[in-house]
Amino acid sequence: MQLRKHCLVAFVAYSAIVITVLAQYSTPDGGAANRVGNPFFNTLQYVNPIYAANVNKSVALYSNNATRVALLQVVATYPTFVWLSSFSAISTILAHLSNAANQSNGRPIVVPFVIYNIPGMLSKACRDCSALASPGQIPPGALDQYKAQFIDPILTLFATKQSNINLVLIIEPDALPDVIAYNCASATTYPAAIAYAIAKFSTLANTTIYLDAGNGPWLGVPGLRGKIAPMYQSVMTLAKAINPKASIRGYSSNLSNYNPFEGRGLCPAKQYCPLVDGAYNGNECIDENIFTQTMNTAFASAGLPTRWLIDTSRSGQIGVRTYWSSWCNIRGAGLGERAISNPASQVDAFVWVKPPGNSDGASNGTSGIDPHCVPTDPLGVDALGGAPSAGAWFDAHFVMLVDNASPAKFVASVIRQASASTHTTKASSYVWQVANLPLILLLNKLIL
Repeated sequence: MQLRKHCLVAFVAYSAIVITVLAQYSTPDGGAANRVGNPFFNTLQYVNPIYAANVNKSVALYSNNATRVALLQVVATYPTFVWLSSFSAISTILAHLSNAANQSNGRPIVVPFVIYNIPGMLSKACRDCSALASPGQIPPGALDQYKAQFIDPILTLFATKQSNINLVLIIEPDALPDVIAYNCASATTYPAAIAYAIAKFSTLANTTIYLDAGNGPWLGVPGLRGKIAPMYQSVMTLAKAINPKASIRGYSSNLSNYNPFEGRGLCPAKQYCPLVDGAYNGNECIDENIFTQTMNTAFASAGLPTRWLIDTSRSGQIGVRTYWSSWCNIRGAGLGERAISNPASQVDAFVWVKPPGNSDGASNGTSGIDPHCVPTDPLGVDALGGAPSAGAWFDAHFVMLVDNASPAKFVASVIRQASASTHTTKASSYVWQVANLPLILLLNKLIL
């Protein structure tokens, strides 16, 4: 993958959203047959200035390591999704839309958001009814509050976007998979809440919606596969009852997880190795390619869409976990494929939904600590210690991800940039110039 244009100009006031990034990420094409309606094909993608600022925090810590700085700076130029996971996050939408308009120069640009604040537990369990690391804000069953205070205000702000801005929305990660896998009490309103979000966001022009569908180790087990299509079919029935034109493009998989798209037939974890007849502990969906193709058989039979987004942000290393179910700040993980459209016949794009470097959950403390994030807990044996709360910047994990990035996918892409022409972006009196890349060494010059 080649980043065709990259440059970073950041004016950072200590109010996080007062940041301007004048950058362009032109989405490369993977070569699989393009499907009509793919929002990622032949377009720009939004580079989130808040993520770039977080990366630059780490850059400042390694000024004596030029190679590492080079790699970190390249990561700052890649597109990541914006997570709307609280009421306060709604106030950032207009700034993101404005930044995207500046980055686009009038060209079509994808601005991707995750909608993530479904009614759920506020104390012992979080919005996804099975974890403790990222508690939500809306009580179980509070569907009206979710509609009036979360979805409706977001819809109002999205409606102000420029016509060249194409929204891509992933609706409520983990929610429907939780209903399928656990059917916990706090999840009773999940289908209705998601249906409402689909119906409302379907009224927006140039907006593409994907529903989260878990991942291979979670929903790929034989006992759950048959439940997936009926659940999504029922949600779409609810959505169309609200808005007959309600629609989704497809699904997302591997959100915030570490599973490879192509597992190359390797064991995904150590506990049940070796594979038996190609299956890991009875689950044949050992990578996201197999999982999505398997799910598509059921979706197609139910008359549902069969397109996917795959979160590849942290999928660069295979088999580093002891337990396949481990999900929190995994030690030994690495960056995966960068954003690319049409990488496989069923996939619209590889994307970075989970911004690499954002913590999955705190590894110590007394409040809201999930044992999966605590290295000394039997459930957290795969987790990296020293982690801050979910969503906070975790430098040690970020640098580890960069250091462990699959060389063929990341380091080689930096080398390819070495032969690219110099790109310059100006803002006021500051110019960041990316020039003269010898192999993987990125040299930035600040020209006044």
